[in-house]
Amino acid sequence: MPVFLPIGNYIFIGPRFFSNLTVFVLATLLLIPLYVIGLALLAVNVRQIFRWFPEMHQTFIRSVVMLVSLILLTLTVCVVYTFLYSQIPLFGTRFDWPTLRAICTLGLVFAIVYCLFLGVSYMYAKWQDNLQEKEELKRAALQQQFDKIKGQVNPHFLFNSLNTLTALIGENTEEAEKFVGELSKVYRYQLQANHIELTTLEAELNYVHSYAHLLGIRFGQGILFQYEVKEHHLGYCLPPATMQLLIENAVKHNIVDAASPLTITIRTDEEDQLTVSNTLQRKNLRVSSGGMGLVNISAKYRQLVEAEPLILEKDNQFIVQLPLLTPNPTNA
Repeated sequence: MPVFLPIGNYIFIGPRFFSNLTVFVLATLLLIPLYVIGLALLAVNVRQIFRWFPEMHQTFIRSVVMLVSLILLTLTVCVVYTFLYSQIPLFGTRFDWPTLRAICTLGLVFAIVYCLFLGVSYMYAKWQDNLQEKEELKRAALQQQFDKIKGQVNPHFLFNSLNTLTALIGENTEEAEKFVGELSKVYRYQLQANHIELTTLEAELNYVHSYAHLLGIRFGQGILFQYEVKEHHLGYCLPPATMQLLIENAVKHNIVDAASPLTITIRTDEEDQLTVSNTLQRKNLRVSSGGMGLVNISAKYRQLVEAEPLILEKDNQFIVQLPLLTPNPTNA
């Protein structure tokens, strides 16, 4: 305003704007509200354009639409201003082409500068948002790594496994030996998973079979696993220990009882999606949980493929659908 107000009034009125104090005060007081109204119209127009074209890949079309609309709106405002000034005899302003050409030229300069300023400001803001999102993903990845380390020495799981093993040793030595073998596979996989970003679905399923065997010994007929995995999906990839987190989540929050078994189903479909679902039979007592399992899985997928798992409850089922990633031997 300090720049365009005096220039605009000088174009409208001429040297008398600076030489006549009455003209200077009256013209300034008149142009300020007119200028504010014009800016308000521009702001409404610009906000609507940003709503229509909010993404970074829409920068070109957004800039073109914004520049054209700002120019048209500014020229319209300039014509209206010129007409209003011409109705005040004290100013001596004429509503003719020379006056319109001068003020419209100033309006064009203003529209271009304003458009450039808004475009750069918006891109900088989006860059800041993207930077912040990346930092949040890094923090989530670090949290996931920390949770993996905690999971490797999960005292509750280890304590329950040792109790189960103690009971087996006295009852069934052969089953106890098998239990120890499966337990060693589980911890070996967890140790390896901390150092890789992706693993194959086949390796993950082998781990899940061992983990499911331990849960089967512990809960007996109270937990059932169903597998509907297509063979050609075995080479696809996913973050390691993902299914373990989902199985843990199901066991933690649902009743596991032989009279009403907790059924966990693992399947793949033609759209290269992995679905892990479990029957909903929630415990009466609310189980304390930080909710970090699902959060970390979602963050990991956003980091890898900029997509999030689908999480929903449907037909008395808790369902998590994960995109399988294209096989990558260097990561698997």
